[in-house]
Amino acid sequence: MSVMSRPSRRLVASAIVLTLAALVVNGWVTTSRAAADNITVKWAGPPVCTGTTVDASHGTPIVKAVKDMRCVVHVVVHNGSGHSARLDDAHAAYMGPDAMTVVRAAPSALLAGSLNYGIDARYALRQEVLAGQKQTFEIGLEFRPSGCDEGTVTIYDFPIVDLKILGRSHHVAADQNFSYRREGATRGCRES
Repeated sequence: MSVMSRPSRRLVASAIVLTLAALVVNGWVTTSRAAADNITVKWAGPPVCTGTTVDASHGTPIVKAVKDMRCVVHVVVHNGSGHSARLDDAHAAYMGPDAMTVVRAAPSALLAGSLNYGIDARYALRQEVLAGQKQTFEIGLEFRPSGCDEGTVTIYDFPIVDLKILGRSHHVAADQNFSYRREGATRGCRES
């Protein structure tokens, strides 16, 4: 009969504790990811615009980007998980102050304002969405005279929402794309 020495017992006990801790953390990470997978970000409809038109005849709506236009995209976040989620920010890619696109993010009625972050704009949401509930917010868009784009520009998965569920951070992208086409000249583009 062999007898384990005291250091061997400690080593076995430590290995058991570490294994159990790893299983708990893995379960937490897996449960949080599964919950985030049950959160959807969708548009309530095509962009609502003034000062321009929206061509929705090709599936993805295409906004004609012209001077003095303003659009609002109504975004709905549905929490289909069994846990509440905290919406932190919404990202409007390539619409921030350092971008050179002819469409930029602008404050909208349901938001206190936008937090600008380089080429992307971030809207501070700071909203809780309970399990099984929906939360709506708006992203305002306007013409940027100093920008320059050629042809139809598409920003995929617009917008992306940062959220926390079960104490972990996740990014959930909308299943729609935002498309626009510049009409006319801008200061940012040199027309020949």
